[in-house]
Amino acid sequence: MANRFKEPRPIVMGVAVRDGRMLVSRVLSSLTGEMYYRCIGGGIEFQERAEDALRREFYEETGLHIHVDGYLGLLENIFTFDERKVHELILYYQVSVPEDEYKPEYVHNEDGSLDIALWIPVEDVKNGRLKLYPGGPLKYL
Repeated sequence: MANRFKEPRPIVMGVAVRDGRMLVSRVLSSLTGEMYYRCIGGGIEFQERAEDALRREFYEETGLHIHVDGYLGLLENIFTFDERKVHELILYYQVSVPEDEYKPEYVHNEDGSLDIALWIPVEDVKNGRLKLYPGGPLKYL
């Protein structure tokens, strides 16, 4: 399978924590069947500010209008996913969900793809019971 990206891809992700739980996307590897979790976010478009991309990605994946509360840090992530080599530069931001938009789970289907986001226990991520990829946000929890 040919790689789609030939250079590092800028990504932005939000770390949302509430009552000892963090909001993440649930991901199932089509190759291995492994279930894991990922902070919500995605690619930054050319000439799009990272915070604007984060708001857009959160809305596209969950339907939520988040608050971006502050910059946390940068992670360089090089890995192989479903036989594809990937190189990401991830900007992490602390985000919050407005009280009137809080739900235990968000199922969103805006563009024909089903996105599921849910609040998982931070403690289960820290002790490895639930897998968070990449693991960079652990230092912010």
